[in-house]
Amino acid sequence: MMASLPGRSEQEGTGPDLRAPPRRGALQMGRSGGTTRPDTPSQRVSRLLGYFLARRKAFSTSLLNQGLSSLTNFAMNFLLVRVLTQDDYGSFGIGMSICYLYSGVGNALLLTQMVVHTPEKPTDDRLPYAARMFGVVGIFCAATLLLTIVVALGVGLLWAPARGGFALAVAIAAASVGFLAKDFFVRQAYTSRLETRALVVTTSIFVVLIVLLALLRSITVPFTVARALGIFALAQFAGAITGLVLTRLPLSTVSWKGMRQDFSEAWRFGRWALGGVSITWSQSQAYALVTLGLVGTAGVARANAARLLVSPFLLLIPTMNQVTMPRLADMRARDERGAMVKTGKLTTSLMCSLALLYSAGLLLLSTSLVPAILGPKYTNMRGLVAAWCFVLCLTVLRDGAGTLLQAMKRFRSLTLLNALSAIVALAAAIGLIKVWAVPGAVLGTAAGELVLAVLLWRIIRE
Repeated sequence: MMASLPGRSEQEGTGPDLRAPPRRGALQMGRSGGTTRPDTPSQRVSRLLGYFLARRKAFSTSLLNQGLSSLTNFAMNFLLVRVLTQDDYGSFGIGMSICYLYSGVGNALLLTQMVVHTPEKPTDDRLPYAARMFGVVGIFCAATLLLTIVVALGVGLLWAPARGGFALAVAIAAASVGFLAKDFFVRQAYTSRLETRALVVTTSIFVVLIVLLALLRSITVPFTVARALGIFALAQFAGAITGLVLTRLPLSTVSWKGMRQDFSEAWRFGRWALGGVSITWSQSQAYALVTLGLVGTAGVARANAARLLVSPFLLLIPTMNQVTMPRLADMRARDERGAMVKTGKLTTSLMCSLALLYSAGLLLLSTSLVPAILGPKYTNMRGLVAAWCFVLCLTVLRDGAGTLLQAMKRFRSLTLLNALSAIVALAAAIGLIKVWAVPGAVLGTAAGELVLAVLLWRIIRE
């Protein structure tokens, strides 16, 4: 199979064959009109391996891309967890939570809509469509930065103690905008089956981040939360610029009328996804919100430090989504629901198996890994690590169903069920933190993930 070059146009993308494998359900009609026996476990394993081997180039490139992204985040957190106080590291974690919420909103409202609507566009309009959506994303990001600056300045003028937070507010906004802008080019590359381009974008982020961190250390400038977020923002903007250069979007074709039409289409479905993301963020951050209110930023720092140990695998989840969602959307466009569900189940089965293996290995090695990675400030972390391993396995199970329903455009169902699971997560975190302290708050997040996974897979089976 010919390798895809980063700079090539969308029409030239040559990803793996998009056709789903022939459907083989539990019972099939034979040529004589009878039925065959249900698939055996060995046949299911063979199909699973066949599916991933047929797409090995896309998955291997995506794995390498996400591995580098994980290494980038791990390197930054590895340094910050050691040089910042627990309170400052907790504040950094809260800032990053805001960044991920903003990115989630932008993804739900704009980027995910771009992915699921692209297969329905004429082939010669797909790259111009991406250019129009980039224009919408650019306006969204510019408005965010401008609003943040105006509000931060206004609050500082009205309330003197808040003036010291201006740099932090702008740093959080810049990190959020940069992360979303970078995400646009990564997701557009995967949608175009040009996974290598996404890898180049991620590589540029890694190089810039490492250089900036090394430079700050070499000139002995003290690390602060605002500076750490500023470095993160600069690296994300570098990735976005790299993506813009490589993608060669036909920006000259962009018009206000076209952007309004595309945004209207995205809003029609994205408004439900937007609510779902806000609720999902509340669920996933339930542990941090409850811990911050009942324990303080030091408790958030301990929870986030333990989460750092499972973050390499958590960051693997977007890898699968970036590869599978465009293909699931293509199957939906061809009205192949059975193939969609089968593909989603195969992917989820693999990810759940890998999550269990990762969790088992992490727990076995936790006594040596915790001091080596987190440093001497963090002790008695085994309970927190075990709680995060439980969350990891349930997150993978839930995400498989969520990705399927997004590809099916079932955003309203996702929003309503996410609301229920968020309530469960917050209530469980408040109750369990009184019993098991910070690990109990993390287990509250696990309770929300479990409820949501059960409800989502029930919808898919209907």
